[in-house]
Amino acid sequence: MSRIVSDDEMPKLSDGKSVDLIVSVCGLPSRLNIGQVREAVAGRIAKAEGEPVIVPALNAPKDDALRARLRANGLAEDGMETLTLNGETLPRRTTVGWVYWGRTVHLAVDKIQAGVKPDRQSREASQTAADLRQTVPGSVKLDQRSQELGEAEFLALREAGAFGVIGDLFNTCAVDRDDADTLADRVTAGPIAPAEVPSPEFGRLIRRLARGEVAVALDEHGVAFSLKRDGEVTLARSVPHPWLSGHSLTHVSGGDVPRALREANDRLGEMIANDAPDVLIQRAVETLSDRVSTFCELPRLRFQARALFSGRSVTMPAPELRYDQVGIPEEMAWTVFGPFAARAVGAGEVGRRSQEAERALDTAMAELWTVVFRGPAVSPTAFVACHPVRVAGDAIRVSVAICKMMNMDFDGDQAAIFAPVTEEGQRSAEEHLSAVAHLTRDPGLIAREKVHPMHDALFGLAYMSMTDEGLQEIEGIVGDAVAREGLFVDKHQVMGWLADAMARDGAKAALDLSARLWDRGFDAARKTGASMSAFIGSSLDWPDPPEGDDPDVWRDYPDEVSAVLARFSGYDDDDLGIPVLLVACGARANWQQIRLYVAPQGITRNAQGGFTPLKRGFREGLTPEELFARAVGARWGLANALAEMLAIQSDLETQSAPGGYGVLARARRSDTPGVVFARAAQKNERDPLTDEYSRLFVGIDPQKKRE
Repeated sequence: MSRIVSDDEMPKLSDGKSVDLIVSVCGLPSRLNIGQVREAVAGRIAKAEGEPVIVPALNAPKDDALRARLRANGLAEDGMETLTLNGETLPRRTTVGWVYWGRTVHLAVDKIQAGVKPDRQSREASQTAADLRQTVPGSVKLDQRSQELGEAEFLALREAGAFGVIGDLFNTCAVDRDDADTLADRVTAGPIAPAEVPSPEFGRLIRRLARGEVAVALDEHGVAFSLKRDGEVTLARSVPHPWLSGHSLTHVSGGDVPRALREANDRLGEMIANDAPDVLIQRAVETLSDRVSTFCELPRLRFQARALFSGRSVTMPAPELRYDQVGIPEEMAWTVFGPFAARAVGAGEVGRRSQEAERALDTAMAELWTVVFRGPAVSPTAFVACHPVRVAGDAIRVSVAICKMMNMDFDGDQAAIFAPVTEEGQRSAEEHLSAVAHLTRDPGLIAREKVHPMHDALFGLAYMSMTDEGLQEIEGIVGDAVAREGLFVDKHQVMGWLADAMARDGAKAALDLSARLWDRGFDAARKTGASMSAFIGSSLDWPDPPEGDDPDVWRDYPDEVSAVLARFSGYDDDDLGIPVLLVACGARANWQQIRLYVAPQGITRNAQGGFTPLKRGFREGLTPEELFARAVGARWGLANALAEMLAIQSDLETQSAPGGYGVLARARRSDTPGVVFARAAQKNERDPLTDEYSRLFVGIDPQKKRE
């Protein structure tokens, strides 16, 4: 579901009745949901007959039965109708009928979050989401939460060169900074400078190393490591050092020394003072050693933070927004950008949400860059910087022009937004994370199909290009002569237009051209009436399927079906014309998915690791045995996809590991960083912080020289 509009804007049947729900034709072939299309036809029959159509599971009516009942009720036997839109007759006939549909319980109003001040309780394990809810002005209960970032997000930002954004998100806006409580007030007062070193993550590392008597000193020359022989808690008896083999630990430090460790140490001290039996003392020493070892455990070095001036919600597509804009829900906008507006009109006006405050808010948002993040962060384009625009509702609205760049879809997925609060962070967002910046850095995004119009928009361009008039209109948009390489333009030609614009005039020109093509393609697709037939593929003669169950015989049958599809060119046909055009122009679906509808499917992997022939297509309906075998094969595919994703993440982490040989770089690559730090302290080693990763971890912009 992407938009809710009035009945006047919806297509209408011949009797003037408005259609209630439109399912994009692009989503039908690729999602393999022929059942919904057949259900619409059965619903049309039920409406005409005045009686329910009972459809047993896995035993639906066949083509002939449905056609006969449609004819008997004076309806078109293919279940398709000619619709009108705004008084104009749509050129393609549409499958239309009654279906069951409903609203899921996953609502944006339950998922929207935003925070500019630390919610200390949110980090308590016992606190529930319901406890965290606070009522803010308006009708929405907004979770006042900061958004979490980790190593993968850091690596993506680092690859983009967005060091200013890293400094904002992992240091200046970090919840764990001592001055986090005053950040919103400081933003209201005016521009703020990036936070000083150490970063919260490095500060946390310093405190953890102190537990094992490793001292860290940061100065203009780098980071010095040394061993110290004092601490907050003197151990009743030395225990083996957790990081240095053959050495002992006599003290532990830190205000967070756990009660269990203190009690174990006190108990051992009492036993020694009272001359307890050696066997009891030894057991007490072992207990103390275990608790010291647990206290001193040092996880692998990772970037992680919770950033203020951030929010999260469900996403929805916004074709009306430019590629450099993102729609921010009303409540989230006041929460995240209210302090910026207060610079102009004062916090009181913002609190009252006066008209003057609304104008100040919109002005401030138009001048700012907001970083939109959609995980997983497997590439820099998981982050795209946009200008925020205040919108109604509870969903974050993302321009369709950047969705593929971000690998974003709209089936309930969520996205986070981060507002850099420093001038350095804002400049870094624009220069390294905007759509123009991404395409300038990586022009290959065009060839990898991350920029061009897709789905309905691409289908609309292909459809209108089939006429000379439509082709001339496209030429006017492109600004150059356009020739069909077949009966219509396809995605490769569109990508070529964008590549030419990029080479000639730069990334902004390519994105502007893409935006114009998106708009025109959507408009063209909306006016076609294009649909998928409930009897898809029934009008063609398909090859006779093999006999028997031999998988080797069935293995090559799909290619015979594909040969028939490859020769098909009847794009005006109401049966296969639109689905085949979708595939041929590159808008959506593929030949394999069309084959699954129209003919026996060949073979699929079964639960025993072998293969089972599937002798029916989806339109005809699978048997229970075939459906089960198909489900097993699908799960094999999901497992392979998951394994591939994990491999990609592992490769990214390996490739992004620091290559220097300073202490921090070595510790980052090590599975036992405590050993690296302890040995460096033993030698009084100094890390000059020459590598990029280490400087960022400490909280230093690698592009700036230290004073």
